Amino acid sequence: MSENTPHHRDTDDAHADDAPPTDAASDEVKADAARAGDEVSDGEVSDDEDDPFPPGTVDHASLMGRGSAVVGRAFALVFLGVPRVRHPRPIHPRGFPLTGSVHWMPRNTRSGIRWIDDPAAGESQPLAGRLSRSIGLPAPLPDVIGLALRVQTPEGPADIELAATGSGVPLRFTLLLRSRPSPGVYGTLVPYESDQGRVMVRARSLGPRLPARMSELHRTLRRTAWWVELSHATPAGPWHPFALVDLRAAGSPDVMRADAGRRLIPGARMPAWFEALRQPSYDAVQRGDR
Repeated sequence: MSENTPHHRDTDDAHADDAPPTDAASDEVKADAARAGDEVSDGEVSDDEDDPFPPGTVDHASLMGRGSAVVGRAFALVFLGVPRVRHPRPIHPRGFPLTGSVHWMPRNTRSGIRWIDDPAAGESQPLAGRLSRSIGLPAPLPDVIGLALRVQTPEGPADIELAATGSGVPLRFTLLLRSRPSPGVYGTLVPYESDQGRVMVRARSLGPRLPARMSELHRTLRRTAWWVELSHATPAGPWHPFALVDLRAAGSPDVMRADAGRRLIPGARMPAWFEALRQPSYDAVQRGDR
């Protein structure tokens, strides 16, 4: 990693929303932990206690999955019609291609996702990226800004799709309007599933402050790198930094089509209900491009 790599400093740790829970664990949580063979002391709380997507609700998940499949097919019909007006992309039509690398940092908290946990500190992988405006409003009008990253893993290319959100609860589950890409944070909005539970990924801009207009953004990122810190967290837990990303203007056509459902980072899974909700529309739009 270059000596110009910015030092990590998580300003969000000062916010109460990002602090780990400190209340005593409830009897119900203790009983659940005991059944799983774990012991939870009075001073500990499971990360999943306040999980907005609590595990173990099989019947609810089944009902949600069936409902999501119906809604997903409806979304597919809508997204097939939108490109007639906004070809070729119904959402995120205005994009800015990026190139760079991801550099793993020393870390002491595992996520359960191999791509996050397994690389050694100092290891790097190349990546491509795309910065986009979801609604497609012209800058400097505020929009939901998206950041897609395509990483080259030993198992093949994998996509991470992030959008402008907050860091704390509940704002990490909320899309936010912004006029410029940096400063700000980007989140996965919906947690991945892993062998250790549900995992969210956040990208936090470290600098520099970036302009809103694409032409100015291109000039800035040809001269200097945009540094972003990647972190993971449980849905209600604190953020744990695991990597730094440097991004520059790619100087190539805007052709990247991210699909985090089909190109998952190694060790991660999409919730079945969310896959049923989103994948039909993704597949329909991408078939329409061929």
